[in-house]
Amino acid sequence: MTTKLEEQKQQVLDEVVKLLAVRVSTAEQGELQKFVLHYFSQVDAEDIITKSAEDLYGAALAHYSFARSFSRGTAKLRVYNPKPDEHGWILPDRVGTEASEDGEPQHH
Repeated sequence: MTTKLEEQKQQVLDEVVKLLAVRVSTAEQGELQKFVLHYFSQVDAEDIITKSAEDLYGAALAHYSFARSFSRGTAKLRVYNPKPDEHGWILPDRVGTEASEDGEPQHH
């Protein structure tokens, strides 16, 4: 049974996917859509619905781009305060993005 919060979460994620369709090349859309849906699949609905689709898009795309340059056998960590003019999205807190060998996205 889908709860109202889960429905709201899905609506926000649908908006993120719409942003992908407009801003990302057609060749990358399928892969990025799968990534975004997986990336946010375990995030609580309460955390998703309090963010804008724009900021969720920015967070997912930032992590996707960061992890694409990952080399096996090494770990990567980046900590920063995202700003709209520099990163294309905003979050009032510092963000830690990690890419690890197991391939699971970590966003702190």
